Amino acid sequence: ARAAGSLGSLAATMAVLLETSKGDMVIDLHVDECPRTCKNFLKLCKIKYYNDVLFHTVTKDFVVQTGDPTGTGKGGDSVYGKLYGEQARFFEDEIRATLKHKEKGTVSMASGGGENRNASQFLITARADCDALDGKHTVFGVVAEGLDVLDAINEAYCDEKGRPWQNIRIKHTVVLDDRFEDPPGLAALVPDASPTFTRDPNDTRLEDDWTPDDVNNANVDPVLIERQTREKEARNRAVVLEMIGDLPEADAKPPEESLFVCKLNPVTTDEDLEIIFSRFGRVVSCDVVRDHKTGDSLCFAFVTFETREAAETAYLKMDNVLIDDRRVRVDFSQSMHGLWRNFKRFGAKGGTAEDRNAADNARRGPAFGGRPGRDRGVDKTFRAGDGRSTLEIKGSAMGHIGGGGRAPASRPPEDRSASRDRDRDRDRDRDRDRDRDRDRKTRRDRSRSRDRGRDRDRDGERKKEKKRARDRSRDRELDRDRKKEKKHRRDRSRSRSRDESRRDRTRRDRSLSRDRDGGRRRDVPDPETGRDRVLGGDATRDENGVIRPSAGGLEVRKPGGQDSSRAAPSRDAPHRRDEYDY
Repeated sequence: ARAAGSLGSLAATMAVLLETSKGDMVIDLHVDECPRTCKNFLKLCKIKYYNDVLFHTVTKDFVVQTGDPTGTGKGGDSVYGKLYGEQARFFEDEIRATLKHKEKGTVSMASGGGENRNASQFLITARADCDALDGKHTVFGVVAEGLDVLDAINEAYCDEKGRPWQNIRIKHTVVLDDRFEDPPGLAALVPDASPTFTRDPNDTRLEDDWTPDDVNNANVDPVLIERQTREKEARNRAVVLEMIGDLPEADAKPPEESLFVCKLNPVTTDEDLEIIFSRFGRVVSCDVVRDHKTGDSLCFAFVTFETREAAETAYLKMDNVLIDDRRVRVDFSQSMHGLWRNFKRFGAKGGTAEDRNAADNARRGPAFGGRPGRDRGVDKTFRAGDGRSTLEIKGSAMGHIGGGGRAPASRPPEDRSASRDRDRDRDRDRDRDRDRDRDRKTRRDRSRSRDRGRDRDRDGERKKEKKRARDRSRDRELDRDRKKEKKHRRDRSRSRSRDESRRDRTRRDRSLSRDRDGGRRRDVPDPETGRDRVLGGDATRDENGVIRPSAGGLEVRKPGGQDSSRAAPSRDAPHRRDEYDY
């Protein structure tokens, strides 16, 4: 038996298997506590009422709701309504105090707008402790197996109303154990087989089993699939480049009439290339790219023909050909510079031939309504490789950086003279620009040198300040050490003074003590020997002549410990000290 069945009696545990778009779940029912609700759920599963029903509401980390065949959250009938009509559509709540929404995967009825309005809709909690649902919804089961499937449904991408963007359905229901008696008339509602799914034509959501067509169609050529995939990726990259401003538009293509020539000799000029490539067709422009400061050739060029066929012929004939002792390489140009210039002047839709002529005339001489000295030769129109007429280059040639913009070889001699004059003017302007740049660089270097000098001075001041701070710190430490030493010497001197004072007092006390002792002492004649004995101030003699001190005095006895009964010796008698004990 499953663990969730512990809430009811083990013998009465009943369960249902739900097969969903995300996997299978097993729901154990609380039959003892909610018999009417469990019976309704079991019988609806038995008549396949929940087959192909949507999970119409997913509230992330709270509940997922299903059970409405209409998919709106407003429909659904109970099994009693299916048997007895509209008046029996809803049935009463069976809310029990012992059954709470504590566990993740708790299954309860979704009431249809009030109390005692249970039908077919039910909800499953996606987390534990959903206390807000307690006392409002009838808890009749728990998910015993398949919580990972519940997590997958909970993670579905949904719109603002909680409806998943990709449909998630209950594909099939299987009653694992049902011990309730079938109500009368239920057998007529049980289908012989599972009903066939019919998609709602008004439903625009992706179905749960949707995959791209090129994956489902096994008859598609793998080469075609690969090509389509590459085209989609290229299109996506072009859209990204358009969004970040690297392309004028996603559908823009480099011109098919333009060739890219590289590995040129630095001495090769625009006129030389134009003469060489003009044998394959009319050359619209021939530009050797040069450095914008020095004017030196960068050894590559762009050659634009009038037709794509002429460009193809030149590509086939001129690749790996020797020009000015250099073997050049020729390929179709991938430059978008011309399209960019057209886009910046006239927008994404390009311009017309009139726009181009107006732009050219503004840059030509006074004869065309422009400024003097700006004659640029004949009109030139650039056409994109796909034949679009809206993306046209205004002005001469491709307009590459440093390009010469030379006219075709058939221009008259006066145009060539004017071209040479323009070249001399351009060289003069270039020299003037170089001088100006050199002066600007010199001034900038001087300014930087002054800044570096100021920085060095500031660094020197900082170092001096740090050194002064270190010296001040060292002086403070020396002062502290000197103060400590002085205090130590003072303490030692005081200690010596105290010791000397103490010794003086001791000597003085001893002298006073000797003086006191000298005032109390007197000579007393010894009764045996007649010698004088020194008695303390408190000593007395008894009737036998024995000297007995009182309160600490000196007692004198004869040798052997016997008292002498003879008379006391005179003061003149000779002394015999060794015969007495002291």
